[in-house]
Amino acid sequence: MTYYMFDGPLEQSVGDTRQHQLIKLSNNLVVLCTSDPDSANAAASLSVNVGSMADPKEFPGMAHFLEHM
Repeated sequence: MTYYMFDGPLEQSVGDTRQHQLIKLSNNLVVLCTSDPDSANAAASLSVNVGSMADPKEFPGMAHFLEHM
């Protein structure tokens, strides 16, 4: 899979010492990677621009259900 790494600086708060990199994948998904060498944990998060208005008529509440999956 090919990707494009954004070159410009990212806006971050003054006290944020972590390193950030913005990447756009070939499927147009934009990914923000954050490196924090002082952390003992790893995490992932996903934000999608869809919600209850996109629920199929035959499955009301699907978006809310999938939030908890």
